Amino acid sequence: SDTEGVKDKKVNISSDKKSTMNLLVGDCDCTIKAVYKDAKTVQIVVAKSADPSLSSLYDTYNVEKNSTTFVTAPSAQSGMVFDHWECDDKDAIEDVNSVSTNVTVKDETISITPVYVKSDTPTFDVTVENGTGSGSYRSGDHISVVADPPKDGYMFYKWENVDNQGNSTGIAMTNEYCYITDFEMIDRYSSIAEIMYDNGTQVIFGGGNSQADSIFTATWKISHQVYGFGYGYDQNSMGNCLSSVVTDYRVAIVNALKEYKGGSYYEGNCSNNCLYVVDMSTQKTYKDKDGNEVEDKNYNESYAKIYKALSDGTIKPNLPADDVRTVVNSKCMTLNYWI
Repeated sequence: SDTEGVKDKKVNISSDKKSTMNLLVGDCDCTIKAVYKDAKTVQIVVAKSADPSLSSLYDTYNVEKNSTTFVTAPSAQSGMVFDHWECDDKDAIEDVNSVSTNVTVKDETISITPVYVKSDTPTFDVTVENGTGSGSYRSGDHISVVADPPKDGYMFYKWENVDNQGNSTGIAMTNEYCYITDFEMIDRYSSIAEIMYDNGTQVIFGGGNSQADSIFTATWKISHQVYGFGYGYDQNSMGNCLSSVVTDYRVAIVNALKEYKGGSYYEGNCSNNCLYVVDMSTQKTYKDKDGNEVEDKNYNESYAKIYKALSDGTIKPNLPADDVRTVVNSKCMTLNYWI
């Protein structure tokens, strides 16, 4: 402390050697000064892309040569989760699969890239107001939050833990009265279902909701018997499932037929005579029952020309794959369905 008129004994710091520390201030104003020394440094560049032509960065660490630094990947965007780190120097990163890990540099700058992927489980957006820690997280993730320094005349009091509708989030912070704390992300969809069950609901229907699994997570936490109605696939194995709604009937029919009596694919297209027009023929002649070549009165040159073009692929009908609803608008029907 180098504030004029302030005695050092009124200002206490937990360390005078570390770049982060705790500060305890008595009944006075104070000024603390960070002192830097000359050093041979290099950078750890946390890049948004491994492509060097894309210069956009997340962060940059200035560190001493031949040193190790603890690095944490930036929080994922909505719906995404951290997957791994990428770096040209494979030995630089202690654990490429950990969102926070040690990075060792030698005598030159290195670039590391956090890779994010779309989550296969529900993610929940956390917005930290007046602090850091915002991001997209999965149930079970541990999140650290740090409050911003208070304005002059104010001091940190506590964290307010509510959602955007003013309801409790159900998240338990390690210490809501500490400006730096952490918590474990919970399944927020499940917590909503739990409230419904607590209020007397006996069955929750998950139709149309891709996160219907959370309904069953909630049923496990209720002391009395409650049920869920599944969505998308058979969720009977999850327990407390009355039934599940079928959403892809084509797959359901394939599976049902296969279970019942085997089955096979039949592919029909113009080349194997699935196009039929009444009173028109593509052949000028045909052989009668006695083997005689007879002129076909139904022969139509234009029809034969178009049929050949469809058959050899010169003309390709504009029909979306697997969408039989539009087949009525097509001049040629191609089938690829289980029968």
